Amino acid sequence: MEYRKLGNTSLQPAITVVLAGARNADQAIANAKAMEIA
Repeated sequence: MEYRKLGNTSLQPAITVVLAGARNADQAIANAKAMEIA
């Protein structure tokens, strides 16, 4: 992601998308661990 092209007004939505992606990744990892245990 190229932050240089983003102004202050477009930066917040980008951060929100990144955080949402991180939550989805954490959930995917949790699901994978649950499968390993089962």
